Amino acid sequence: PAETPAAATANRKLIRNATVQLEIVSFDDAVQKITAFASEEHGYVATTSSLKQANGKLRGEVVVKVLPENLDRFLQKIRGLGELKNQTLGSEDVTKAYFDTDARLKNARVMEQRLIEMLKT
Repeated sequence: PAETPAAATANRKLIRNATVQLEIVSFDDAVQKITAFASEEHGYVATTSSLKQANGKLRGEVVVKVLPENLDRFLQKIRGLGELKNQTLGSEDVTKAYFDTDARLKNARVMEQRLIEMLKT
């Protein structure tokens, strides 16, 4: 039997990406709030960076990792931190690579067991 479209989609392994540009009052305050929001969504802050520009304003970047199913809720939270200037959303389907790696791992475990058995004799 052929898979239903919903079942095929459910087995997909997707990496979702979002880039959000906000104009905020305080970078440090925003980083603290973003860190809290990430924790609430079972994620974490991967990197932060900031640069003081010639005009005296601070420009910063915060990279956050959250589960794909939590991304939309996380984005809703951070949009409240300032004025939204730009947002880009995308996704990458890594299903084939995921299952290829999974198959290789299973084969390696089988080989490991065979070698262990050979060493016992």
